[in-house]
Amino acid sequence: MSEVLVILSHDATDDERREATQLATPTRAISDQVFTAECSAGSLDLLRAAPGVKRVLTGNEDALQLPVMQEGESLFVRGWLLAQEGSGSGQAR
Repeated sequence: MSEVLVILSHDATDDERREATQLATPTRAISDQVFTAECSAGSLDLLRAAPGVKRVLTGNEDALQLPVMQEGESLFVRGWLLAQEGSGSGQAR
């Protein structure tokens, strides 16, 4: 299991949120749309393709390519990306 950061669409339905959290178990959240989760390698592609999921980050992504978010969500995501970079765990998963 690897930690990922999930960004859902702001118009994701409750069913879409539920599906995403079944594919990746949430560990921390800043909002209903942005949370960290534990995800198996086998579920990663399914999570990325799930309806309502805007982005799934593993730690290798460019922070300039992030979707538009609220300020708190954006800070949470950037902080997570910096922590991944600093810990050396931002490896391809």
